[in-house]
Amino acid sequence: MLKQLRRVQGESYLIGQRCGTIYLVVAYCFAPGACGKIVITGRVRALPDSGNGATQEIVRLSVTRGNLEAATAARLQTFQPGGVDRVWRNLAAQLNSEITNNPSHLGETYHFIAMSHDPDILSGGTSNDRSFVLNHFGNFFHLAIGQADPPREGADTGRRNVGAAWLAAVDGNDRIIPWHIEPGSQSCFPLGNACFDMENLTHQLFNSIANSVSNSFNPSSIIVERLHFVPHVVHQGLENSGTKARGFGFLFFAEVEVPTAVVDVVVPISVLFLNNVTDYNIVVDPLSFGPNDNPGSENLDRVFVRGSFPANLAEGAIRDSVVSGIRSASLPEFISGVPFENALLTAINGAAGLPPRSGQPPTINPRYEVILLPEDAGSSFDSTAVWEKFRGFDEHSIRRVRLVFLE
Repeated sequence: MLKQLRRVQGESYLIGQRCGTIYLVVAYCFAPGACGKIVITGRVRALPDSGNGATQEIVRLSVTRGNLEAATAARLQTFQPGGVDRVWRNLAAQLNSEITNNPSHLGETYHFIAMSHDPDILSGGTSNDRSFVLNHFGNFFHLAIGQADPPREGADTGRRNVGAAWLAAVDGNDRIIPWHIEPGSQSCFPLGNACFDMENLTHQLFNSIANSVSNSFNPSSIIVERLHFVPHVVHQGLENSGTKARGFGFLFFAEVEVPTAVVDVVVPISVLFLNNVTDYNIVVDPLSFGPNDNPGSENLDRVFVRGSFPANLAEGAIRDSVVSGIRSASLPEFISGVPFENALLTAINGAAGLPPRSGQPPTINPRYEVILLPEDAGSSFDSTAVWEKFRGFDEHSIRRVRLVFLE
């Protein structure tokens, strides 16, 4: 009889014949907490805008965690709307957990983020892919609970279109880059008199994109500029070609005065982490891509321009000018003489440590995900803006975010 020694959840078992294996697994599951399971569910419900009909569930995401599932289950689930933008009212979000068989304490926190926007926001306009901007712009819910916490809820009254949503299981040992790191702390990667952190990174990207967009206009005509965070992005072209490309993003928004009209401009930016076996390669869409790259930038098609009359008649030409300015823009310099993408990876690893590796030869976890999470307390927010600058005033931060690696 062939016998094999296996180790399950830290205990050694001798597995023999197939029937013996079945009994062994059943016996193992009767041990206290051995097959414990947690199902975390984030959902959004709303009423149809017509006023007729009952409340409907329009977003539902779940992750399953537990003593057996924790090692293999996906730690990030995403929702992207499809089809016609239906209008809803009185959105209500909830995040809850269902626990069975008393699982061990996993030391995880569960985060549910769900976007929505006013149906009239950014209506019309010119873009080759406006759905990406609309699905990641506007209000958002952010609900967070621990393993045994009661449900959390949030509400948003009024008429809304539903946008993207994410549900993430964050482990207490996950690598993070917080909003602010104090000089002298163990996680400080020095950049001059400051430390690398999300405050530093987002501020530099904000100024870099603002400079490239202002090249298409008279700088004094820009009324307001904002940098909005996007929790999670995927470069589908790279993934379709066999390269995993997950990351986080931003939407740069500017409101600009032009003769007798006002123009809104939205420029998406993605910071993507590509699987490089033992670490990551970083690319920034669109600024890391050349015009002949294949796959190339996906965000250039998403650049959005909307003008009031008569500027709406020239939206295409204005958009072309903005895209041209972005193509010629440069990324900020973190470390003198080092390309931004390489310097950013060095700074992340310096502040958060190297990514965990396993196997022979050691490699990073191929199931990795990356997400931006708000640091602000609360459940319902009216904007994803991280930085804001009004004409004649200095920029100031609004929403604080931290970067989390689900590895």
